[in-house]
Amino acid sequence: MTVVLAAVSDSRSQRLVDDPWSRLDPEFLTNAGWDRQTETLAPQPDHPLLGLRRCRVQGCRCQPEPPDGLCTTCGGAYRISGMSVEEFLSLRQVRKVQRGEVNCVVRGCSRPCRNNRMTLCPAHDEHRKRLNLSPIEFVNHPAARALPGLGACSVPMCDRQAKYRSGLCGSHYARWWDQRRKGLGVDFEAWCETASPILGGHEVALRGLTSQVQAEILFGLQQRCRRSVITYLYQLRLFVGRLRTADAGTIVGFDIEQLPKHVRPMVQELQSAVSRSTPEAEQHKDIWDMAVFGHGRKRMDFTVIAQPWLRTAAKHWVLEELPVRRGPNVVGGLRDHVNSVGELGNSLRLHRADEGMNVAVLGRADIVAFLNRLKHQETTGVISAHRRRKIAQHAGLVLRECRAIGLTRPDRPMGGLSPEFTFRRNDVPPVPKEDGPGRALSDSVLTSLVAALDDLEAAAGRDVSVAVRLLIDTGRRPTEICKLPWDCVEQDRDGKYALIYIDFKNNRAGRRLAISDATAALIVEHKQRVRQRFPDTAPADLVLLPRVYRNPHGTQSLSDNAVARAHRDWVDSLAPLQHPDQTEFDKSAVFLYAYRHIVPA
Repeated sequence: MTVVLAAVSDSRSQRLVDDPWSRLDPEFLTNAGWDRQTETLAPQPDHPLLGLRRCRVQGCRCQPEPPDGLCTTCGGAYRISGMSVEEFLSLRQVRKVQRGEVNCVVRGCSRPCRNNRMTLCPAHDEHRKRLNLSPIEFVNHPAARALPGLGACSVPMCDRQAKYRSGLCGSHYARWWDQRRKGLGVDFEAWCETASPILGGHEVALRGLTSQVQAEILFGLQQRCRRSVITYLYQLRLFVGRLRTADAGTIVGFDIEQLPKHVRPMVQELQSAVSRSTPEAEQHKDIWDMAVFGHGRKRMDFTVIAQPWLRTAAKHWVLEELPVRRGPNVVGGLRDHVNSVGELGNSLRLHRADEGMNVAVLGRADIVAFLNRLKHQETTGVISAHRRRKIAQHAGLVLRECRAIGLTRPDRPMGGLSPEFTFRRNDVPPVPKEDGPGRALSDSVLTSLVAALDDLEAAAGRDVSVAVRLLIDTGRRPTEICKLPWDCVEQDRDGKYALIYIDFKNNRAGRRLAISDATAALIVEHKQRVRQRFPDTAPADLVLLPRVYRNPHGTQSLSDNAVARAHRDWVDSLAPLQHPDQTEFDKSAVFLYAYRHIVPA
């Protein structure tokens, strides 16, 4: 069934407006510790993604900061200690001060202590000083009478008691006087209205933010958790404080330049999650956020196509292709086709007086002009021969399939397009045939690489080393190896092993490849390692080569780009490789795809 897409001139809004709270999962809100009454997010300390990360120093319960995993106090002490990391981590915590609100120890007194080192409220402490008594002596003195509380803090978002007659708790009193000391001239009542709450535990107070902003923050956190991304609540508290001060109505337009650099990536992800629309609304844009269609943080830009009718046809074609293509580079492949159609549109724009806007007058001559333009670009070095072939192939394929799905009918985007506006079979230049192995890897080069795999493991980890070893042993494509499931080996009745993989290029799952006993043993051994790392994940959900970051359950695979980068660094670090005749082999020819073309020496 053909996907229906409105014309580019559709006047409907490009974003669907709905209740932001309706996008929130009740189970997520419960697990995240969201309290609608107090407007506070208080996840359990052991929450895998929102939980409390403890400082690495033994006994310290403070929040660590990247990259060393130490809190601010312990980190400063470590840098001046001169100790090794191991010695410093074995010490007791550096911070001795209690956190939170502590009440005066005078019997019946409802006022909080001056600070967490003291045991008396400010009034009783001043009285003690006048009597020249120690705190213990004063508590037992007849003058130590209970005092009534001063009520709640004047800051609406604060749930602490007032400590001073100004009506502020101790922490807000210190913040207020800091503002006065800096000479900022802030009105007291206005300052109280926007001041951030003082939190004593692992929580974030969203009080003082509009319902819209609260829902947007929670939805952004929900999406980060679904992608297994850790969120540090101290960063979120900082962002919430800035939103409260700015009296923001949404997080989408907030200027992240106001934030510290280490907080900006988190805020950008929250903003991106909130600004994403539905697939139905996204189709009316000229630049698509492919995360809406389930394809990660990627974009599809249709503005490269100048003609509205051709741009709309390309959108139809992409919508038809998205559900049926597999692999991690679906968006990249479709983007290449869209760009090729854009080149066809550029040709029409440059050589036609109407710039290709009139569909009915296009014909075979316009295709020939496009092909001649590609030949000229190849001759002048603007594009390669390979790129010329691909552009012609992609543009021809999209045109044919647009006709096949009925886009040339009178009521469709390409209505009235002549059948002559098409590519012939011989329009695409043939691929030149190569004699011999070319730059394939010989046995002598391969032997040197295999001997150095331990160095790759030491530099990039066991998973990358196993990935490269499997590429060498099987000759499969990098994506096919990186995306192997955990249970990817089968043994037949004769004791022979087969690798079960997905052929993403040809969209075929369950392909079988005979492998040696040594390769099977390598996979089985690595399966055991992965199972030990993720014992609580179901085997059906595990992958054979899990990535390191944003992957707490072992369900996300290494990317072939990550393996390629580590492989490149490793090859460049090796001693010179040699041909069988002892001449030096060019290291730039050693890349992941080269293992598909191994030849004997």
